[in-house]
Amino acid sequence: MWDILEYHRMEKSPRLSNDQLPKSIEVPRDKLLRGASPQEVVGAIRAAVSPDTPTPKGVQFLLIRDEADYMKIERRWTQIRKSLGITSPAKIDRDASAVRFLGDVILSPDIVGYLSSSDMYDRVRGASVVLHEWWHSARTQAEAFFPFEEGTADVFAAQMAEKLFGVDIPKKWQPYKKLSEAINIIGKPLENPEWYLESRKQVDVKEWLRVTLSKHGFSAQTINRVLSYTGFEDLWLEDVKHMVETR
Repeated sequence: MWDILEYHRMEKSPRLSNDQLPKSIEVPRDKLLRGASPQEVVGAIRAAVSPDTPTPKGVQFLLIRDEADYMKIERRWTQIRKSLGITSPAKIDRDASAVRFLGDVILSPDIVGYLSSSDMYDRVRGASVVLHEWWHSARTQAEAFFPFEEGTADVFAAQMAEKLFGVDIPKKWQPYKKLSEAINIIGKPLENPEWYLESRKQVDVKEWLRVTLSKHGFSAQTINRVLSYTGFEDLWLEDVKHMVETR
Protein backbone atom coordinates (compact mmCIF):
# COMPACT_ATOMS: atom_id res chain seq x y z
CA MET A 1 0.00 0.00 0.00
CA TRP A 2 1.47 3.34 -1.01
CA ASP A 3 -0.21 6.43 0.40
CA ILE A 4 0.08 10.19 -0.02
CA LEU A 5 -1.28 11.97 3.01
CA GLU A 6 -1.70 15.52 4.09
CA TYR A 7 -1.13 14.48 7.65
CA HIS A 8 -2.82 17.08 9.80
CA ARG A 9 -5.43 18.97 7.85
CA MET A 10 -8.63 17.25 6.83
CA GLU A 11 -9.82 19.87 4.36
CA LYS A 12 -8.73 19.58 0.74
CA SER A 13 -5.73 21.51 -0.54
CA PRO A 14 -6.51 24.54 -2.70
CA ARG A 15 -7.22 23.33 -6.21
CA LEU A 16 -5.78 25.17 -9.19
CA SER A 17 -7.55 25.02 -12.53
CA ASN A 18 -5.56 24.55 -15.73
CA ASP A 19 -5.85 28.23 -16.62
CA GLN A 20 -3.98 29.01 -13.40
CA LEU A 21 -1.14 26.74 -14.47
CA PRO A 22 0.50 28.43 -17.45
CA LYS A 23 2.98 26.60 -19.64
CA SER A 24 6.64 27.19 -18.87
CA ILE A 25 9.33 27.29 -21.56
CA GLU A 26 11.64 25.79 -18.93
CA VAL A 27 9.48 22.66 -18.58
CA PRO A 28 8.84 21.03 -21.98
CA ARG A 29 6.85 18.13 -20.50
CA ASP A 30 4.58 19.11 -17.63
CA LYS A 31 1.73 16.59 -17.78
CA LEU A 32 2.70 14.86 -14.53
CA LEU A 33 3.05 18.21 -12.76
CA ARG A 34 -0.42 19.54 -13.54
CA GLY A 35 -2.20 17.99 -10.60
CA ALA A 36 -4.74 20.19 -8.85
CA SER A 37 -3.04 19.57 -5.50
CA PRO A 38 0.42 18.55 -4.27
CA GLN A 39 -1.01 15.12 -3.43
CA GLU A 40 -1.99 14.64 -7.08
CA VAL A 41 1.47 15.69 -8.27
CA VAL A 42 3.19 13.22 -5.95
CA GLY A 43 0.73 10.54 -7.03
CA ALA A 44 1.48 11.13 -10.69
CA ILE A 45 5.22 10.88 -10.05
CA ARG A 46 4.65 7.68 -8.10
CA ALA A 47 2.70 6.12 -10.97
CA ALA A 48 5.45 7.01 -13.45
CA VAL A 49 8.41 5.83 -11.38
CA SER A 50 7.17 2.81 -9.41
CA PRO A 51 6.99 0.24 -12.25
CA ASP A 52 10.77 0.33 -12.78
CA THR A 53 11.81 1.41 -9.27
CA PRO A 54 9.29 -0.01 -6.81
CA THR A 55 9.27 0.73 -3.10
CA PRO A 56 8.43 -1.76 -0.33
CA LYS A 57 4.89 -2.00 0.96
CA GLY A 58 3.97 0.55 3.58
CA VAL A 59 5.91 3.50 2.19
CA GLN A 60 3.89 6.71 2.46
CA PHE A 61 4.65 10.35 1.74
CA LEU A 62 3.31 12.79 4.33
CA LEU A 63 2.78 16.38 3.20
CA ILE A 64 3.45 18.86 6.01
CA ARG A 65 1.71 22.23 6.16
CA ASP A 66 2.57 23.70 9.56
CA GLU A 67 4.00 23.16 13.03
CA ALA A 68 0.92 21.24 14.13
CA ASP A 69 1.66 18.64 11.46
CA TYR A 70 5.23 18.24 12.68
CA MET A 71 4.11 17.82 16.28
CA LYS A 72 1.48 15.25 15.43
CA ILE A 73 3.98 13.14 13.48
CA GLU A 74 6.57 13.46 16.25
CA ARG A 75 4.04 12.08 18.74
CA ARG A 76 3.26 9.12 16.50
CA TRP A 77 6.93 8.44 15.77
CA THR A 78 7.73 8.63 19.50
CA GLN A 79 5.11 5.94 20.18
CA ILE A 80 6.59 3.75 17.46
CA ARG A 81 10.10 4.25 18.85
CA LYS A 82 8.92 3.19 22.32
CA SER A 83 7.41 0.02 20.86
CA LEU A 84 10.84 -0.70 19.38
CA GLY A 85 12.58 -0.14 22.70
CA ILE A 86 13.89 3.34 21.87
CA THR A 87 13.23 5.63 24.81
CA SER A 88 14.30 8.98 23.33
CA PRO A 89 11.49 11.00 21.72
CA ALA A 90 11.33 11.66 17.99
CA LYS A 91 12.52 15.09 16.93
CA ILE A 92 12.11 16.20 13.33
CA ASP A 93 14.57 18.70 11.84
CA ARG A 94 12.44 21.64 10.71
CA ASP A 95 15.18 22.77 8.31
CA ALA A 96 15.24 19.50 6.36
CA SER A 97 13.45 19.32 3.01
CA ALA A 98 12.41 15.76 3.78
CA VAL A 99 12.79 13.32 6.67
CA ARG A 100 12.37 9.53 6.64
CA PHE A 101 11.45 7.15 9.44
CA LEU A 102 10.68 3.52 8.67
CA GLY A 103 8.11 3.72 5.85
CA ASP A 104 7.21 7.38 6.37
CA VAL A 105 8.66 10.15 4.22
CA ILE A 106 7.66 13.65 5.26
CA LEU A 107 7.93 16.59 2.89
CA SER A 108 8.51 20.00 4.47
CA PRO A 109 6.19 22.98 4.02
CA ASP A 110 8.69 24.51 1.58
CA ILE A 111 8.57 21.43 -0.67
CA VAL A 112 4.77 21.24 -0.43
CA GLY A 113 4.76 24.90 -1.44
CA TYR A 114 6.83 24.15 -4.56
CA LEU A 115 4.48 21.29 -5.48
CA SER A 116 1.50 23.63 -5.05
CA SER A 117 2.96 26.51 -7.07
CA SER A 118 1.37 27.83 -10.26
CA ASP A 119 4.91 27.95 -11.71
CA MET A 120 5.78 24.64 -13.39
CA TYR A 121 9.50 25.14 -12.75
CA ASP A 122 8.81 25.41 -9.01
CA ARG A 123 6.92 22.15 -9.26
CA VAL A 124 9.93 20.50 -10.87
CA ARG A 125 12.00 21.65 -7.91
CA GLY A 126 9.55 20.00 -5.52
CA ALA A 127 9.40 16.91 -7.72
CA SER A 128 13.19 16.57 -7.60
CA VAL A 129 12.98 16.16 -3.82
CA VAL A 130 10.22 13.57 -4.20
CA LEU A 131 12.40 11.65 -6.67
CA HIS A 132 15.45 11.86 -4.39
CA GLU A 133 13.44 10.46 -1.48
CA TRP A 134 11.78 7.85 -3.67
CA TRP A 135 15.22 6.43 -4.47
CA HIS A 136 16.00 6.09 -0.78
CA SER A 137 12.64 4.46 -0.09
CA ALA A 138 13.30 1.84 -2.79
CA ARG A 139 16.45 0.62 -1.03
CA THR A 140 16.51 -3.08 -0.10
CA GLN A 141 19.46 -2.97 2.30
CA ALA A 142 18.65 -1.86 5.86
CA GLU A 143 21.80 0.24 6.25
CA ALA A 144 23.03 2.45 3.44
CA PHE A 145 26.59 3.10 2.24
CA PHE A 146 26.30 6.85 2.67
CA PRO A 147 28.29 8.34 -0.24
CA PHE A 148 26.86 5.89 -2.75
CA GLU A 149 23.32 6.22 -1.38
CA GLU A 150 23.20 10.01 -1.43
CA GLY A 151 25.14 10.37 -4.67
CA THR A 152 22.87 7.95 -6.52
CA ALA A 153 19.77 9.62 -5.08
CA ASP A 154 20.85 12.94 -6.60
CA VAL A 155 21.72 11.28 -9.91
CA PHE A 156 18.42 9.39 -10.00
CA ALA A 157 16.45 12.58 -9.33
CA ALA A 158 18.33 14.43 -12.09
CA GLN A 159 17.95 11.64 -14.65
CA MET A 160 14.25 11.18 -13.92
CA ALA A 161 13.60 14.94 -14.06
CA GLU A 162 15.11 14.95 -17.54
CA LYS A 163 13.09 11.90 -18.63
CA LEU A 164 9.77 12.92 -17.11
CA PHE A 165 9.86 16.71 -17.50
CA GLY A 166 12.60 17.45 -20.03
CA VAL A 167 14.42 19.54 -17.42
CA ASP A 168 18.14 19.58 -16.71
CA ILE A 169 17.92 20.46 -13.03
CA PRO A 170 20.54 22.90 -11.71
CA LYS A 171 23.34 21.68 -9.46
CA LYS A 172 22.18 24.01 -6.70
CA TRP A 173 19.13 21.78 -6.25
CA GLN A 174 21.34 18.78 -5.53
CA PRO A 175 22.26 18.47 -1.84
CA TYR A 176 25.17 16.10 -2.57
CA LYS A 177 26.81 17.59 -5.65
CA LYS A 178 30.24 16.03 -5.15
CA LEU A 179 28.86 12.59 -4.41
CA SER A 180 26.62 12.69 -7.50
CA GLU A 181 29.61 13.82 -9.57
CA ALA A 182 31.48 10.74 -8.36
CA ILE A 183 28.61 8.45 -9.39
CA ASN A 184 28.56 10.00 -12.87
CA ILE A 185 32.35 9.65 -13.16
CA ILE A 186 32.09 5.91 -12.49
CA GLY A 187 29.39 5.59 -15.13
CA LYS A 188 31.59 6.97 -17.93
CA PRO A 189 34.08 4.07 -18.26
CA LEU A 190 31.19 1.66 -17.67
CA GLU A 191 29.48 3.37 -20.65
CA ASN A 192 26.24 3.25 -18.73
CA PRO A 193 24.94 6.37 -16.94
CA GLU A 194 22.29 4.23 -15.22
CA TRP A 195 24.77 1.64 -13.95
CA TYR A 196 23.73 2.17 -10.34
CA LEU A 197 20.04 1.22 -10.75
CA GLU A 198 20.64 -2.46 -9.95
CA SER A 199 21.70 -1.46 -6.44
CA ARG A 200 18.06 -1.24 -5.33
CA LYS A 201 17.80 -5.03 -5.63
CA GLN A 202 20.87 -5.73 -3.49
CA VAL A 203 20.85 -6.70 0.17
CA ASP A 204 24.57 -5.85 0.46
CA VAL A 205 25.28 -2.78 -1.64
CA LYS A 206 28.95 -2.48 -0.72
CA GLU A 207 29.66 -6.06 -1.77
CA TRP A 208 27.65 -5.56 -4.99
CA LEU A 209 29.62 -2.39 -5.65
CA ARG A 210 32.92 -4.21 -5.04
CA VAL A 211 31.98 -6.99 -7.47
CA THR A 212 30.64 -4.58 -10.09
CA LEU A 213 33.76 -2.40 -10.04
CA SER A 214 36.06 -5.45 -10.10
CA LYS A 215 34.28 -6.84 -13.16
CA HIS A 216 34.98 -3.59 -14.98
CA GLY A 217 38.71 -3.70 -14.38
CA PHE A 218 39.23 -1.37 -11.46
CA SER A 219 42.04 -2.41 -9.12
CA ALA A 220 41.30 -3.97 -5.74
CA GLN A 221 43.40 -1.34 -3.98
CA THR A 222 41.52 1.63 -5.43
CA ILE A 223 38.16 -0.11 -4.91
CA ASN A 224 39.00 -0.62 -1.24
CA ARG A 225 39.74 3.09 -0.90
CA VAL A 226 36.39 3.97 -2.45
CA LEU A 227 34.60 1.54 -0.12
CA SER A 228 36.32 2.91 3.00
CA TYR A 229 34.45 6.21 3.17
CA THR A 230 35.85 8.46 5.91
CA GLY A 231 33.08 11.03 6.09
CA PHE A 232 34.53 13.64 3.74
CA GLU A 233 32.73 14.10 0.43
CA ASP A 234 35.71 15.85 -1.18
CA LEU A 235 37.99 12.93 -0.39
CA TRP A 236 35.50 10.37 -1.67
CA LEU A 237 35.25 12.22 -4.97
CA GLU A 238 39.04 12.27 -5.22
CA ASP A 239 39.23 8.54 -4.44
CA VAL A 240 36.70 7.84 -7.20
CA LYS A 241 38.61 10.00 -9.67
CA HIS A 242 41.85 8.19 -8.78
CA MET A 243 40.18 4.80 -9.22
CA VAL A 244 38.90 5.71 -12.68
CA GLU A 245 42.12 7.40 -13.82
CA THR A 246 44.29 4.40 -12.83
CA ARG A 247 42.02 1.73 -14.29
